[in-house]
Amino acid sequence: MDSRLSRVGNRRKHLSIMGRDAAPGFYMPNERLDKARFGLTGPRDLLAKLQRDIRRLNTEDKVGREHVAYIVFDCAVTAWSALDWTFHAIPVDRRSEFGISTSNERKALRQFEKYLVANKRMSWLEICHDLATGAKHFHVDSTRKPGLTTGVTGSGQRITDGPNAGSRTMSYWPFLHVGDLHEFADDFFSDVWLQWTLFLDNAGIDVRELG
Repeated sequence: MDSRLSRVGNRRKHLSIMGRDAAPGFYMPNERLDKARFGLTGPRDLLAKLQRDIRRLNTEDKVGREHVAYIVFDCAVTAWSALDWTFHAIPVDRRSEFGISTSNERKALRQFEKYLVANKRMSWLEICHDLATGAKHFHVDSTRKPGLTTGVTGSGQRITDGPNAGSRTMSYWPFLHVGDLHEFADDFFSDVWLQWTLFLDNAGIDVRELG
């Protein structure tokens, strides 16, 4: 057996033997968790992560071109994953409000996506699909936005009137282009975050107490 696999197996056995009371709040492998989400419970948690990743785009740009690309991948996957998380946060008895008419989960999710895309303010969801699918699978066989291209420009000053308005000089500027849309990634995902947040607020999904 590969020595690394052996070490992992021994570590799991050791943690299991330590037992439930080894440390407060310390999860043991023999205590099965229903969801592998590291304590995240709903779409609001993903949007908080997306917001954090957007801040990283604006503060960690000098680390390197590849590092910036990694952060954009995080943004794309998180923004697209919010579709799944939002879908599962909708009570079953409210699904018809969001264009869902089937009990088949896969088809119901697709119906929900189409409902959102029909709202012009959520049409960016198709871009998120292609970005996230490309990040996950490398190739996008069922593209929703033909002609979508992305890139990372070199250093320079940028003036924008988007969500992150102002004049800034950064080392690398990730961007995306499709049709008439040519936008820097931080502006694009800032708008995605805002539209997801407004949708959850207006629909009363994953409502949380302030404070």
